[in-house]
Amino acid sequence: MNRIKELVLDLTVLNKEKRFEQLCKVLKLNNLDFYIEEDKDNTRNIIIKLRNSSNSKSLKHIVLGAHYDIFPNSLGFNDNTIAVAMLIEFAKTYKGEVPINIVFFDKEESGMIGSDNYTSNYEHEIYFALIFDIIGFGDTLVVSSTDEVLKELLYTNFGIKALNFPLPSDNLVFSRKGIPTALITATNSTDLQKIPNKAHIHYVASSAKFYRTFHGRELDNDITILNFDLAEGLLDKLSTMFSIDHKKEK
Repeated sequence: MNRIKELVLDLTVLNKEKRFEQLCKVLKLNNLDFYIEEDKDNTRNIIIKLRNSSNSKSLKHIVLGAHYDIFPNSLGFNDNTIAVAMLIEFAKTYKGEVPINIVFFDKEESGMIGSDNYTSNYEHEIYFALIFDIIGFGDTLVVSSTDEVLKELLYTNFGIKALNFPLPSDNLVFSRKGIPTALITATNSTDLQKIPNKAHIHYVASSAKFYRTFHGRELDNDITILNFDLAEGLLDKLSTMFSIDHKKEK
């Protein structure tokens, strides 16, 4: 079975209040060290610090983030369990030199409270942030960002097309505080419409199934829509970006 699919199944619980406990349990079972940062509004972010001897004292870090909370009355397969699973798999295999904090944000669905707390605590210690949300549906990765450098980097090196508008997730909190950030998500290539005279800028058609795959809508509760090969491909891209070949670790 696909490793990311196994993690999605391990992480999924019917009671959304148990998501925190289940995520902690899965991290322990996968031998990942983490700590819990409790903040205002009873928010509990879960953080994995990826460090080695050469960067252990570095104050600045890159954030790879995904929210673990789910919309009411949802199983949250696409929003956002698959992104959490993908980052767990990344953490298991990371051997790079770059200091990275993997952050599983709480209460994104309640107004991005977890990411707001995190950025308030670490605003001056973050190089940039890549946020992952609704990455499991379709066949094409897309990026939403107001940061032209990150958009160009992701398109030039990995062929990730850019959307013409900022999708609302934890990325907005980072952007508002002046931290370079990009949100990576996914949709069907057939639902992407080109912007004239801008080769890699697109918008998502208003009739796209994409809009039914999150916030508890019917496709967010259907695990069969998830494209685990696409998530594995994204894991490969992250591995390349941070100079790791995770396949060697299988």
